[in-house]
Amino acid sequence: MISIYQLKPRFQKLLRPGVQRLAGAGVTANQVTMAAVLLSVATGAVIALNPTVSAFLFLLPPVLFLRMAILDRVDSLTYIAPLFFHFIHYYYY
Repeated sequence: MISIYQLKPRFQKLLRPGVQRLAGAGVTANQVTMAAVLLSVATGAVIALNPTVSAFLFLLPPVLFLRMAILDRVDSLTYIAPLFFHFIHYYYY
């Protein structure tokens, strides 16, 4: 059985090209964190303002996956990307 620790490097490898584009566009880790906060607040507001519509609860699994799995990892990689590229440029060019 494959563990989460074996999946993490593969998942990061899939996210890395997008993170490099975001870092190249000047997106910071704090901006990614704020996007995650706004996504959570917006989802909570939609559910709270429509308590009789239980179908909105189906928003939770994809939103939580996006926020906790993808945006958290993008946040970390976005923080590391400039440091990594500076290191590579400094030592290899």
